[in-house]
Amino acid sequence: EKDPAIKAHFLGPLADLITVKPGFERAIDVALGGALQNIVVKSQEDARFLIELLKKRELGRITFLPLDQIRSSEPVQLKDPEVIANGVDTLIYEDQLAPVVEHFLGQTVIAEKLDSAIHLSRKRRAGVRIVTLEGEILHAWGAMIGGRINRPNAASLLNRDQQVKELDEAIQASKQEQSQI
Repeated sequence: EKDPAIKAHFLGPLADLITVKPGFERAIDVALGGALQNIVVKSQEDARFLIELLKKRELGRITFLPLDQIRSSEPVQLKDPEVIANGVDTLIYEDQLAPVVEHFLGQTVIAEKLDSAIHLSRKRRAGVRIVTLEGEILHAWGAMIGGRINRPNAASLLNRDQQVKELDEAIQASKQEQSQI
């Protein structure tokens, strides 16, 4: 990342290129999962260059998302009462990232709780993945994922810049309070 010749070939990890609207962080964190670490690149040629570099330097494997190759389908726009948001509507991102966001979240909707998600899945029968605000997932093909997330306040890859800004502001406020004592 420090080498400008290398940096010119990628935009960054998906997590650094999107902002999740307040209240949807856990749902989007579990919906995107490991994809948050995927590296967005402008082209397949950029991905090829970086893959060759990884091989040459024996640095492991990375998933690249070339914007000129990512295909997505039209995002769902469900209006059912159980749906509090469609997946793509929970993020703020640059237009060039639309294919990536639509690929990962275009067939995803957000429900408030597990009961409403189950109700929606029975009504809809197939076609959409449902994620709850608490992080349960009901896949379109029937599988369900849920349980306790052991680290409820653990740092997510999402909105790190916002978290850092809030911590900086809290530190500055604390310093100002201390100087007034």
